[in-house]
Amino acid sequence: MLFITLLVCLFISASAFAPAMHAGSSMRRSTLQMAKAVTNLETTKTPFAPPGMKPMADGSYKMAGEQPKVYLLEHENGSVAQIETKTGSCVSWKNADGVEVMKGVAHCLPTLGTAMKAEFVAEERAKKLSFDRMIFKTEPGPEGYENIEYRIDATLRDDCLEYDVIIKNLGDKAYDVQTGLSIELTPEGEKAGYKVTKTSGYTDGTNTGTINIPVGKFKETTFYAKISK
Repeated sequence: MLFITLLVCLFISASAFAPAMHAGSSMRRSTLQMAKAVTNLETTKTPFAPPGMKPMADGSYKMAGEQPKVYLLEHENGSVAQIETKTGSCVSWKNADGVEVMKGVAHCLPTLGTAMKAEFVAEERAKKLSFDRMIFKTEPGPEGYENIEYRIDATLRDDCLEYDVIIKNLGDKAYDVQTGLSIELTPEGEKAGYKVTKTSGYTDGTNTGTINIPVGKFKETTFYAKISK
């Protein structure tokens, strides 16, 4: 009888300690799992942008809303052009063979031979980092001509670069101005046969005489230049 009583007591004691032992084991597993998760998080090193900034494709950061200093135009044949945002200038164009064709385009207004005193911004609807076309406009217009909107559409095609220029007068008086593109090719580009091959709107190469820019946001004075072989 005593032996049976001892067995019953041992069974009750073991049953009482079982939940605690199970809880302790679960706690140890949870702790190990948390430690493993923290270790994985540290080794993953997921990038977080600083406050007010957003990550770029090259791993750098820029302020939210800030525009890139340079936009890339890329053609499927491997040619690449770089358009500087502030000046609207093609500061580099390498053709499919890697030849550096261009190194600059100055937008002249209100007089020829002098780059306009205005900064370009990228069109909101065309804000991309890499494709074959980009649109820019002055905001505001050139110094002394703040009501003038000078818009450019730069397009990289198969072995050619095109500039479409649209000038609008958003003010209340007409302006008489001179305008043009001062295009600078590299010696390598000239040797390869690149030049201005087609224009419209311009009357002397890529320049105009004195022209009138009428009032009206729907009245456009347009120009075009193509650089190719």
